[in-house]
Amino acid sequence: MTTTTSLKRLPNSTGNANLSWLRWLALGALAGPVLFTLAWLILGAVSPGYTVAGTWISPYSAISQPISGLGLGETARYMNPAFIISGLLLLAGVGGVVLTLPPGGRPAARIASGTLLALSPVGLIIIGLFTLETP
Repeated sequence: MTTTTSLKRLPNSTGNANLSWLRWLALGALAGPVLFTLAWLILGAVSPGYTVAGTWISPYSAISQPISGLGLGETARYMNPAFIISGLLLLAGVGGVVLTLPPGGRPAARIASGTLLALSPVGLIIIGLFTLETP
């Protein structure tokens, strides 16, 4: 006996419209990291450097310096919102992915994995709010 569970067969109160919305929400799991990577590459290439604890660090090197260094200096007004927006997109994506999983398994495991997956986007949001100079 073979059982197949398809996303179209998930029980929900509003039918496939709700599922379609959740699938779009799950795309945040892709859009968040893409935005973050593009911001890091572009701003890392144009950053003249930054000041931390009174020391001028120049030039910015994506290999040897922290990404959060882009949240300081001239690139701060672009990188800090990129951290926050990337985190929000990724958080929405985690929610969409967890909610579109087929039913089954243990509910506690689903909640635990969703919570653990949500820690990374919450970290991105926090990094966008607090820079290296505001611990």
